[in-house]
Amino acid sequence: MDERKLLKKRHRILQQLCHLPKHILRLHGTPNASEFVLHDLCDQNCFDLQKAAYFVDNPDFDCVKGITGYSKAEAYVTEGSIWDEPERFSTHMQGSPFNQQVKNLSLCSIAKSDRADKDIVDEIAHGLDFSDFSYCTWHSKHDNHGFLVYEKPTDGDDFYFLEGSCLLGLCPIF
Repeated sequence: MDERKLLKKRHRILQQLCHLPKHILRLHGTPNASEFVLHDLCDQNCFDLQKAAYFVDNPDFDCVKGITGYSKAEAYVTEGSIWDEPERFSTHMQGSPFNQQVKNLSLCSIAKSDRADKDIVDEIAHGLDFSDFSYCTWHSKHDNHGFLVYEKPTDGDDFYFLEGSCLLGLCPIF
């Protein structure tokens, strides 16, 4: 990708990321706010991902819980914005098989495991049929750890990805 296209893409991503905190606050208390955020992060106007799955590792309760999943094949398509149609979007996500598969995934805490993080993430990614994947992790509220498993962008550019993914940590977990 030439430098001009790359800068244009990164500017578009920054614009998208700058709007997310406002949207998160607008949906304060909504149990599935993370679905909205992940959908926006994966959208073609942001990181343009084919598939991603968000998890929270809670060492205190010795569990990893799947929070939400995105698959481009099951993406919500609208003329407007998902943020303007929260009920419709939420209903759509309840019917998304990949999202439900991620939400139903539960494991023992990675932080408490004697296995390497990468080995456990590899297992998760293969179980969810990810092809060329990567992951990122971050510290979250209440000594939890968030992590996102995702199929790598086709252009290979994941600049700002960790910063964008951390916004998922601002969403409530129910």
